[in-house]
Amino acid sequence: MTELFAFPDIEAELVGWLTALLAEMDDSAVVGTKVPNPLPQRLVRLVRAGGAQRNLVTDAPRVVFECWDGDEVAAAQLARTVRALLWAAAPGRIGAIWCNKIVDAGLVPSPDPDTGTPRYLITAELHVSGVPL
Repeated sequence: MTELFAFPDIEAELVGWLTALLAEMDDSAVVGTKVPNPLPQRLVRLVRAGGAQRNLVTDAPRVVFECWDGDEVAAAQLARTVRALLWAAAPGRIGAIWCNKIVDAGLVPSPDPDTGTPRYLITAELHVSGVPL
C-alpha cells in the first residue's frame, strides 16, 4: 500500500502564525477567516480558495488574504506587510507547517462592496508538506 500523507488546516495555521507576527510588530490588525460584525478598524481575512495536491507529499493551497483598513494608504500598507511576511516565510515554517515556496499574484485594490471600506487582496499559492499518517 502507498504511504498516506495528510495536510494540515492551512487556514488555522496561517491565522495563528500571522496573528503572532503582526502582534510582534505592534500591529493591531485582527486576523481570521470570517468578517466580524462590527468590522474592526484593521482586519486580515484569509480564505482557502482552491489549490491542488502537487504530489504524494506536497499540497498547494491557494489562499486569498483580504486586508481592510478605514484608510486607503493604511490598507495598502497592511497588504504589503502581509505579503512581505509571506515571502520571508518560505522556505520555512508557518506554524507547524513546512512551506517550500510561495507564489503570489501581487496586490489588488478591491474596496469592500458592502461598506466601501478600503481593502486590498493578495492571492498566494503555498507549497506545503504533508505529514505521514
